[in-house]
Amino acid sequence: MLTPVGTAAARSPDPAAGNAITVTAGHETISQWSGRVGRKLDAGIEYPRPIGAADYDQGIVRVSFQCTDAGVPGNVTLSHGSGSRTIDRAALRAVHRLSGLHPLPEGIATGQKVEAWVVLARDDRSRSQMIASLRHDAEVANAAITQRLSGDRLASTQDPIIVASR
Repeated sequence: MLTPVGTAAARSPDPAAGNAITVTAGHETISQWSGRVGRKLDAGIEYPRPIGAADYDQGIVRVSFQCTDAGVPGNVTLSHGSGSRTIDRAALRAVHRLSGLHPLPEGIATGQKVEAWVVLARDDRSRSQMIASLRHDAEVANAAITQRLSGDRLASTQDPIIVASR
């Protein structure tokens, strides 16, 4: 069962309609949705252990997918690899295991392409450095989509972005 995320708003009772109160669920913004899904992705990433004395790989992976009717990713593909097949596979597995993509925010339709930027780092310092600019870039891109939606255009050609890290 999916639980809508957002705020609830109630209207004052209409005397003509009796004492009924109508409650409507608020909608997530693209940024809020991206943050919620990003936290789920964070929790689902399994950092691959190196073999023998090898050092941990690290990198940034970009994974494209579509939001299906079932609220899970479909057509999951690697759009930009990290240079490490181990890291790339870990990011792809984490995206494949995502669930609960619904409810989608205004501006993201079922079947629309979304991109997850996944950071896998050896240590907190490396992780913080890699993720700092990615989060900023994602916030700017998602804000641009929201701004276009509030204008005259009904859709955006830009893909919403989710940032996750481990």
